[in-house]
Amino acid sequence: MTATPDTAPQPSGDCELTSYAEIVEVITNLRFLVREKRRRERLSMRAAAEQIGVGNASTIHRFEHGNDVSTENLVAMIRWLDRGAS
Repeated sequence: MTATPDTAPQPSGDCELTSYAEIVEVITNLRFLVREKRRRERLSMRAAAEQIGVGNASTIHRFEHGNDVSTENLVAMIRWLDRGAS
């Protein structure tokens, strides 16, 4: 089923909508943000993978080097990045 304006999920609470261009920019830069946070916190790829909850270090390695990961792993990485944001 394809979502239409009438059937698309609506944000709840005080959630602001983000433009698609902003989402693309975040996803495009996500691998750099993950690497930067991991290095800033002096985490090995294995330790970061454990914190994020993504299988193992090879997932982090592949992602930081530009390879695709699952949507589930992308979401986990975004949540991990957001935990330390203020």
